[in-house]
Amino acid sequence: MTSVLVIAAHPDDEVLGAGATLARLRADGRELHVAIVTEGSSSQYPDRPELVEAKKDAARAAVEALGGGHVHFGDLPDMRLDTVPLITVNAFLERVVREVRPTTVFTHHRSDLNRDHRVVYEASLVACRPTPAHRIDDLYAYDVLGVAGFGGVRPDFTPQVFFPGEAFLPKKIAALHAYDIEMRPFPHPRSPEAIEAQGRVYGALSGTPWAEAFEVIRCFR
Repeated sequence: MTSVLVIAAHPDDEVLGAGATLARLRADGRELHVAIVTEGSSSQYPDRPELVEAKKDAARAAVEALGGGHVHFGDLPDMRLDTVPLITVNAFLERVVREVRPTTVFTHHRSDLNRDHRVVYEASLVACRPTPAHRIDDLYAYDVLGVAGFGGVRPDFTPQVFFPGEAFLPKKIAALHAYDIEMRPFPHPRSPEAIEAQGRVYGALSGTPWAEAFEVIRCFR
């Protein structure tokens, strides 16, 4: 069984950026792995240390909602990856890539307001570089609504690949509800209505009712 790996800086990024596509690939028989680099709560909720484990439980529930898979936790400091040596981030992702040996990888886009996302993008390029022992066929970047191409970074997310996924939108929304602490009412970008609207736009750009969009980083054919 071929493996798909999605790399996320924080718990919920994987669903926001590629949830429906992951559910679709899982339904097609692909093995699903999620690598979450940070613990996702210590900076946002410093007085609630119990949320570290709660976020891990939410990540596991989210991947089950997408069809089932494996979650790998890096436990690096939330919102402080710019204080961590890049080699430390690289080492976690390289270990996951060696273990999973994915043929398809999704990661953050390079132009993102969130600095953790940018660090993870850079580390992903290192961890996913082709070698004679293992070559990743497809390496894609996803955007996270509200922080990609927003707030002073270059707005240069230019997707070339669209995955139709209207049938899997309910699974994406169900996975997002596993992260209830992170969801917000519309018109916040982390609301079910905004996520559905984003997919409608990408669908309209690709001639389908609803889609997720990705930028190609590298593709081997």
